[in-house]
This record gives sequence, structure tokens and C-alpha cells, in this order.
Amino acid sequence: MLADLKVVNCYDANFPNRDENLLKSAKQNLKEMAFFGLHTYWTESLYLFEKTFNVRLGQDLEMDDGILPNLGSIAYRTLSSQQQEAIIEANRLDIELYQYATRLFVHQFEAAKNSLH
Repeated sequence: MLADLKVVNCYDANFPNRDENLLKSAKQNLKEMAFFGLHTYWTESLYLFEKTFNVRLGQDLEMDDGILPNLGSIAYRTLSSQQQEAIIEANRLDIELYQYATRLFVHQFEAAKNSLH
């Protein structure tokens, strides 16, 4: 969990704006991390890791594409649109956090790349 549990009482479902506060805290913690990478930006993540920690990994690390499920798979596409919408709604905070993480990652990657010039 990325959220700071001291800021948000995550075990109290009646805590006001609990989910939004968890998301806000997770975004802030992600922003303050020295490094994080994204599976969908594997090569860029390796580059940013090397730049952040001033190390050279010394070899090309291959990504295991079998780690994440393919949401375009037949199993997912056989769900009704109502079922797909229910999945998206149940995961809306995770989706929002991932979208935020992607924007933040791209910004950090571009800044690292531009610092060479």
C-alpha cells in the first residue's frame, strides 16, 4: 500500500472521505519516492533507475511479459459491458493512481533524459 496509514485511518470504513484520502496520500508518497518503475515502461524504468542511483546494471535485463494478464484477452472480452464497467468502477482508485503514476513517471524520465543536454 502506498498510502500513509498515519494520515488516513484505513481500517475505519466510516472515516470521512477515506478512499479519496488514501488515494491522495498514495499519490504524495509516490511523488516523494526516489525511484519507481512501471512494467509498461520497462526500458525507460531501467534507464531511470541507473540515472537515479548512478549505477550501471551492466547487462540488458529482459522483461517477463507473462507477469501481467492481457486485458485484451478473450476471457476479458467475453464479459458483458456491464461486467466490465463494474470491474472498472471497483478499481477506479487503482486506475486513477496508475494514470497518475504514468504521468509522473514520464515526467521524471523526460527530466532525466533532458538533464544530459
